[in-house]
Amino acid sequence: MNTIVDFIKKERLIAVLRGISSERIEAVLEALYEGGIVLAEITFNPADEEASKDTLRCIEKGSRYFGAKMRIGAGTVLTVQQVTDAYYAGAEYIISPNVDDDVIRKTKELKMASLPGVLTPSEAVAAWNAGADIVKLFPAGRMGASYLKDMKSSLKQLEIFAVGGVDLTNMKEFARMGAAGFGIGSNLISPDMNFDAIRKNAEQYVDQIKEIWR
Repeated sequence: MNTIVDFIKKERLIAVLRGISSERIEAVLEALYEGGIVLAEITFNPADEEASKDTLRCIEKGSRYFGAKMRIGAGTVLTVQQVTDAYYAGAEYIISPNVDDDVIRKTKELKMASLPGVLTPSEAVAAWNAGADIVKLFPAGRMGASYLKDMKSSLKQLEIFAVGGVDLTNMKEFARMGAAGFGIGSNLISPDMNFDAIRKNAEQYVDQIKEIWR
C-alpha cells in the first residue's frame, strides 16, 4: 500500500507556501497543480497568532478542494498542539525547521509523515531515532551541496531533502551529492505572484525533477 511517505519520496518536490491568505489559497494551489506540483507545505507563522489560524484555514480549504490529487502538509510546526491542529485541518505531513522529539512522535502517532529540519549529523540521527521519515537539511543552500555529501557519507540510511536556498541552478548538484528531494519556497512562489507566473515556475521545477531522475 502506498503511503504519504511513499508519495513524497516519489514526487521529490514540495512547494513551500508562506504568507498566502486563505482567500487566495485555492487559486495558488490550482496554479501549482496545473504546473505539475502535487505537494504543498503551508507554513505557520510563529510570530503571528492570527496568521497561524489562517494557516489552518488554508490547510482545510486546500485539503477539501483537492482531496487526494494534491497532498497538503503543515510547515514551521514547532509544537505538539500545532501537529494536532494541522491533523484535524487535513494535513498529511508535518515539516519543522528543527528537531523536537515530542513533535515527531505526535506526528507519527497521528499517522502523518514527519520531516523535521536538521543541520548536523547529530540532529539527523536524533530525528531518525525519534521516528522521522525524511529529514530536511536546512538551510541547505547556505551549507552547500558538498556538506550534504559529507553528511550522507556516514548516514546512508537517511532520506534527506534539501530545503532553503535551493533553486533551478543548484538542484542537480544537490541531487548528485545525495539529496532525495527538495522543498522550494520563495524561489518558486511569493505571495504577490500571479497565477500564470506560479504555474510557469512550477513547470520549470517539475521539469528539472524529471530531468534529474529520468
